Formats: sequence, C-alpha cells, structure tokens
Amino acid sequence: MAQDGGKHSVYIDQLLVEFLSNKDDNYGSNVYYFKILDKDIKTKLLPILNVSNSNLFIPCWKNDENEYFLKIKEKWMNNAIMNKKDIYSLDVCFESFIIKKPNQKNIMGYFIKLINYTHAI
Repeated sequence: MAQDGGKHSVYIDQLLVEFLSNKDDNYGSNVYYFKILDKDIKTKLLPILNVSNSNLFIPCWKNDENEYFLKIKEKWMNNAIMNKKDIYSLDVCFESFIIKKPNQKNIMGYFIKLINYTHAI
C-alpha cells in the first residue's frame, strides 16, 4: 500500500475476472462490471478490505451467493477493449479519494484504475 499526502493506493496484480457488461450510471459515466473469479480473492482484496468501513465507498462487493464483483469507470479503463463473458487477468490500483462538501459530511472511498490486463483464456 502506497501513501502520499493522505492518499492511499492499493495495488492488486493478476486478478482473474469475467467481464460482464458496461452501462451508463446515474451520473453519465460509462461503468464496466466484472465478476471476480480469482480463488485467492480474499487474500488479494485483504489490503483494501482492511481499510474499508461503512463510511467508505468501495467499488467492489459480495452478493448473497458469496460471489465478488467490481466496477471500473470507463475513464480509468486505459482504453481497454474487452469482450463480454471473456476472462481476463487484471492489474488494478485502488486509489483513495475525498470529496469535501461545505456544511456536509465528506464523501470518502476508493476508485479503481486498470493498470494492465491480459486475456486469461
């Protein structure tokens, strides 16, 4: 985990995922959705899960079937071209952010940047 002026970065290499889809969110951003297939998911996500709490936005989640998912905004996808249902190995960086709002509680969390990817299968 890297730290610079209060900002935190958590790098995760070779995360095995299936590309599910992409769609526009409520804020006009195109978002890519992935299902995490990596058997070492808990170990690989441990650095980000250790810093997360209910007050932080984290762009990955677990559903009721214990499957993990993550989302990455198109602007952080490094012009990647991916096919739906294909399997990829991702190198990603979780980077912290703080949005300061006057007279309101700050919004804090992480966003994901795609560093590199390869077709896994």
